[in-house]
Amino acid sequence: MNTDTIAAVATASGKGGIGVIRVSGPLALRIANDICTASLRPREACFASFFDKDGVVDQGIVIFFPAPHSFTGEDVVEFQGHGSNIVLNQLLALIVSLGARAAKPGEFSERAFLNNKIDLLQAEAIADLIDSQSDYAARSALRSLRGTFSNKINTLIKNVTDVRVFVEAGIDFPDEEIDVASQQFIEQQISFILKSISDVINQAERGCSIKDGASAVIVGSPNVGKSSLLNYLAAEDVAIVTSTAGTTRDVLRQEIILKGRSIKFIDTAGLRSSSDEIEQEGIKKAAAHIDTADIILYLQDASANNKEINVKKDIEKKLAVFHIKPHSSSTFILVNNKIDLIDKEPSVIQKTDLIEINLSIKSEQGIQHLEVALAESLEKGTGESDFVARHRHVTSLHDAKQCIERGSHQFKTTSAYELLAEDLRHAQDNLGKITGAITSDALLGEIFSSFCIGK
Repeated sequence: MNTDTIAAVATASGKGGIGVIRVSGPLALRIANDICTASLRPREACFASFFDKDGVVDQGIVIFFPAPHSFTGEDVVEFQGHGSNIVLNQLLALIVSLGARAAKPGEFSERAFLNNKIDLLQAEAIADLIDSQSDYAARSALRSLRGTFSNKINTLIKNVTDVRVFVEAGIDFPDEEIDVASQQFIEQQISFILKSISDVINQAERGCSIKDGASAVIVGSPNVGKSSLLNYLAAEDVAIVTSTAGTTRDVLRQEIILKGRSIKFIDTAGLRSSSDEIEQEGIKKAAAHIDTADIILYLQDASANNKEINVKKDIEKKLAVFHIKPHSSSTFILVNNKIDLIDKEPSVIQKTDLIEINLSIKSEQGIQHLEVALAESLEKGTGESDFVARHRHVTSLHDAKQCIERGSHQFKTTSAYELLAEDLRHAQDNLGKITGAITSDALLGEIFSSFCIGK
């Protein structure tokens, strides 16, 4: 428990109907009684006037949450007054003069974590929920806040702990011989854990995409309509469009909400051989974005005499110059643009390894087919059990998996219980870093400093 009392405005800056000040700590109730006309009862909303030595500062609702049944686990009082910055700052200054101090960013959530009201995953989910840019991201962050991700990590920790108990029993009681069946049992359990952790890694990687937004890179030769497509999707002229090849030299980004999901579209320089130093640099950047893209939109001119190509192999061939390969899980969409020039009807063709769409960006024919294909590719592999995740979570999961794989390999070749036990301990530590069971002050400082003040 902290011995000091913190206070902060919990609502966003600006004018509003309601403004909230949150106070947490041992002096919270005393401060509330000093400035309120109401008699406060636990978890009951009371209408009151808030006053200082000169008179009434504001009036509104005040609620008292006694420890430990509060968000932070401490005594908490919330003042809900009018949403004026001047009034809220006056009231906050009054509260500070009575013994509280201004809270640091994320300090309320940090106290909730330190007082075991939430774990580190749930604390991060609070910030992700506030920062969510789409409906799906908000729902997924709420699942993390309610413990969906935490439960999966805690289950993995329990599974590793159970195997550790069995392995270390063979170390502590050497006189009790562990038979071959027991060794097989350990190997079976480790195999189960590795499959489970791989499943969680896949979900966590999707969770990063939900939090950060999926990326769709627009590639193709110069003058096939890449910038025109970006402008259409963004509903504004964010890219220069001319008949001159190689107009796009740098990477252009535009975030768009499609069917409640966020997509970061990236327009790139046309992939071609060029002696122009600036264009060469743009092509290198394009190649780097293709390497990590969730969706690859490959545009070509339908009015040209295009020979039948294998899109994946063609992209791989062009990227090989930069020693880059597209991500194995990327969705490929082949877009044949400018069908208005050859009087061709818009259409969608579902192929084995990609989706082919015939459309015209200029005449807006068939664009709806592309929007549907993009939405379906975002939905692919996602579900109502998805949660938001961060790159540190994925890194710790991979580290834990590597420890278990190393221990499993050594155990199969040497039957050394001591080595396996040590690798399992390291795996457990890596999993504990995710929920905060094992953490450092530096990590906590980095995480909570990114929060809003008042959260």
